[in-house]
Amino acid sequence: MTRELPPLDCHAHIAPDVTPTQVRALEPAWVFAVTRSLAESSYVATRQDLNLIWGVGCHPASASARNTFDETEFRRLLPNFAFIGEIGLDRRAGAMADQKKILRTILGAAQEEPLLLSVHSAGATSAVVNELADNPHPGIILHWFRGTTNDLSRAAPFDPFFSVNAAMTDVELGALDPARVLTETDFPARRTSARRPGQIAPIERKLATIWGRNVYEVRFQVWTNLRVLTARAGVLDKLPDALADQLLEI
Repeated sequence: MTRELPPLDCHAHIAPDVTPTQVRALEPAWVFAVTRSLAESSYVATRQDLNLIWGVGCHPASASARNTFDETEFRRLLPNFAFIGEIGLDRRAGAMADQKKILRTILGAAQEEPLLLSVHSAGATSAVVNELADNPHPGIILHWFRGTTNDLSRAAPFDPFFSVNAAMTDVELGALDPARVLTETDFPARRTSARRPGQIAPIERKLATIWGRNVYEVRFQVWTNLRVLTARAGVLDKLPDALADQLLEI
């Protein structure tokens, strides 16, 4: 069973106008494809790609995405998605008050909704933990989280999952509970060693070494974790049938 599971990429950037041929080239991987702005989200809202789960997002590091964010439009788009991403806070981007306002708006709209949420926290891990502690959601995934031990302790009450990639250090990866880890590429980020979305072998190898398991056991653990998360968030019925069936077989 473990060897039959496909690659699972829980955070990657894919052009909204990607062609069906390009999408098929990513098979058999399942990819959670984040968007950077509501304009991108609107473009993909009605796409039905066999192996992609598109997200509705507003990237905190994008000034244009922040400046064009509109709560009414976000709420209009939200029913089309099982996944929110990419959202969060980014210290280097400035305008932190605006970033926090948008994040709070999104978290407020997500309350009581069956969703997964991929949250960015570059340089702002403590602030992100604060926001999520005030607005917890059962579908939270902390993407590329590089917080301190104290940040992890403060995050424990809302029990987030973590999507990790090969650019993270052994210390960062080793601090995470294997039962809460998901794999990602953050494509096209160069440091993650992924040449395309879904190419998760580099992070699987790192986790295998850290956890003292083989790569097949790592992949099975990650799929098991996604099964737990999707059930907890109540989002299984909103996922593509093929992915939901795969998860129910775990």
